[in-house]
Amino acid sequence: MLIGEDFEKIQFPVFGYDFVEPNALYGDFIVGILSVVFAILCSRYFKQTNLIFFKHWKRFFYVFGIGFAYGGLAHFCYNYLGIPGKVPSWYVGGIISLIFVELAMASLLQKNLYTRLVRFFIIKTVVICILQACLILFIDLRKAPELGLIGPTLAMITSLPTSLGVLGYRFSKSITPSFMYFWWSLIVFSPSLIFQVMKINFHQWFDRNDVSHILMFVNILLYFMAVKGYFHFQTKSNEGGKSIDARGSYS
Repeated sequence: MLIGEDFEKIQFPVFGYDFVEPNALYGDFIVGILSVVFAILCSRYFKQTNLIFFKHWKRFFYVFGIGFAYGGLAHFCYNYLGIPGKVPSWYVGGIISLIFVELAMASLLQKNLYTRLVRFFIIKTVVICILQACLILFIDLRKAPELGLIGPTLAMITSLPTSLGVLGYRFSKSITPSFMYFWWSLIVFSPSLIFQVMKINFHQWFDRNDVSHILMFVNILLYFMAVKGYFHFQTKSNEGGKSIDARGSYS
């Protein structure tokens, strides 16, 4: 076990090519594939309800899943792609995908508030993307690749505590209890920050990134459980002859 430093990258030569970190490849791919599966299911929910809530979650799962899967390839092909190979996953999976979480949760608020929040979310995301670009351009990330996660981390702490924590708790009381899975996800994933910041690595084949992959797997499962619960809530309400507006109120 190592704390405060990382094990040497696992070398994985195949057909004369020097690949590294195969554990990161399969970990990211598992999370990515699961996300795409959830995206397909959310697409079906959207077609049945026509609620933008499900449309935004579909977008999140697609974008996040593709970004995460590509991130696995970037780890695996690091000897050939280097830091530039990690850039797309930082932007796509770590920053851009989170705006869809914010939009999905905000869509359950009043329409005029949702419209104002859309502008705010877009501006915030653009600012974080610019800051990430400055980081990449002016800091030598080859010496400290973990600094490349500053942008995604900033995007996460400025979006998830409010959208999943505050709104998730509020909607679990006012709409359906299934929304509790959203704020549970924050509790489940929080240890990942400790492992990453303190560089806690159990084994060369099970390091801090592998811990994050497991927690992320549970995280997106909790996301989908909340989304699925809201879909069933809508379905039962429609069967009862009641219509529900975008805020989850009966009309």
